[in-house]
Amino acid sequence: MAAIIEAGYEALSAEADLARPLCVDLDGTLVVTDTLWEGFVGLLRRKPWLILLAPIWLLRGRAGFKRAVSSRNHVDPEALPYRAGLVEALRLAK
Repeated sequence: MAAIIEAGYEALSAEADLARPLCVDLDGTLVVTDTLWEGFVGLLRRKPWLILLAPIWLLRGRAGFKRAVSSRNHVDPEALPYRAGLVEALRLAK
């Protein structure tokens, strides 16, 4: 994984590549963790009794579970664990 990220940093330095749009995946790439689980844990910290509804949400599939969690909890973007090196590379590309 680290080698792939390092290769990505090197690719960002090519001037021709900087003219193209840049897209970055959030979960596991820009952010070290999965924002779904960050939101779920945050929700359970505030309202632990909702753990009883989690199996029902999971029966709706991953998208249904995400919808249920995100509708009940807001993840603070400033509290997420970002990959500092990638953030810096993106700033340079900007």
